[in-house]
Amino acid sequence: MITSRTTTALLLLTSGIAAQGTIEPGRGPFSTTGCVFSVPGASKDLLHYRADTGNVAPAQIIGPTLVDFRVASIFASVLLQDPGANIDVDALSLGNDVFPIAWRGGKPCLDPQRSPDGWAALLFSVTNASVSANVPDPMASRASGGGAGADLYSWILPGSALGEFANTIYLETGAEQLQVARSGEIDVLDVSLALLAQNGGETDPNFAPFRDRVFFSLTKASAASLAPLLGILPLSDVSGGTVFTSQWDGSAWGQITVYRPASALGLAGADPNTASDDIEMDALAVRLQTNEVVYSAVASAGLPQLLLQYWAPPFYKELLTDTGTPITTFIGDSDVDALCGIDPELLVCSRWLGTPYAPSTPGIILSGTQMLTPTGLSMLLHTNGADTGATGIAGTLFLQLAVNSGASDDMASLPWNTLFALGPWDATGTFACSVPIGFVLGIDVSLRTVLVQPSAMIPSTIVSTKL
Repeated sequence: MITSRTTTALLLLTSGIAAQGTIEPGRGPFSTTGCVFSVPGASKDLLHYRADTGNVAPAQIIGPTLVDFRVASIFASVLLQDPGANIDVDALSLGNDVFPIAWRGGKPCLDPQRSPDGWAALLFSVTNASVSANVPDPMASRASGGGAGADLYSWILPGSALGEFANTIYLETGAEQLQVARSGEIDVLDVSLALLAQNGGETDPNFAPFRDRVFFSLTKASAASLAPLLGILPLSDVSGGTVFTSQWDGSAWGQITVYRPASALGLAGADPNTASDDIEMDALAVRLQTNEVVYSAVASAGLPQLLLQYWAPPFYKELLTDTGTPITTFIGDSDVDALCGIDPELLVCSRWLGTPYAPSTPGIILSGTQMLTPTGLSMLLHTNGADTGATGIAGTLFLQLAVNSGASDDMASLPWNTLFALGPWDATGTFACSVPIGFVLGIDVSLRTVLVQPSAMIPSTIVSTKL
């Protein structure tokens, strides 16, 4: 039944929609999300990729207040002492990373089923040199086609309450979109910072509640070079295995301090009085609410991927799947060098990140993310062609909407209302469109697209969000 609230939502979504046609970004349910990343190198900036414009620019939150995430701003006190300082951040988190950890037999397991309708996903990058024959597609294909180290991948965890979305690796954003060479690398990754930057700094209780603190690690060489400039004692705590932090006070970043020394992460070397033999960290995810730290060490250390800090010797535990299986069983033995975690607990709709759902085996995958544009709030939708069995056949893509009645909605049988045709499409590549949102209603809605071909009607997966 179409209620007045439904009618309002329909009017919002049919006014001024801009179909952008077929493009080639990623293939997964988070291809519209955007990300903040960096490439290896001294004094590099954090870069923000926006999927709606395709722009890559230095990451900043610009809204009612400004948070300056330029490396030069975070390290302002260091650069005052040495303008040519070797600053090389190789892992970063805002504290918004969440992992659904259940302890079983003394081992931490990633289990989205800790709560009803729970789901979780990892977004990650790997090093080019570590991609081996046992790595699953699409990483293997990307590696053989030019390189996989500058790509962003997703993995929805087994046990997630997202229908048939589980235990599949997707390419979300390729090196081409990040404007990085296929043979290159990305060594920093944070999605929550991208969501904040795309929405004027407004926090989201599910995906981005924190915006004024930063956690990061440095390369081994950078830490050694900066040790005399940071004012941190003892100097043995300033190493490539240390997690540093700084707080934004409204106008500038405060003093850089140690959040976790290498010794608390099992990354200290044999000599506790020196940093020179500490193991280098290359991926970091922090959950500030619980002070949980998930991280990875460089492959040469021979440690498992991924690790969870543990407050007893050996100070770390390997993070396993819900069945106690190593994560590398699913994502391959590649060295994870950039990481963030998404776990909104219940199937609660977000204002920013669209929650994916697949009623059946994903054929056409829909991704949706809300963001601010120069003309106001809009929702970017990507209809990503996948294995439909009908690629290359001309058809017309339609947009559909359903208003959710509550958390117990049967996602497979929502009351769909067809809005209008978006345009011609043949299920290859990605069809992008931008949906303007006139004002906030505070209601949960679900969207999907449907490809109508001469002899078939193929619905996409579902995206749920709060308008």
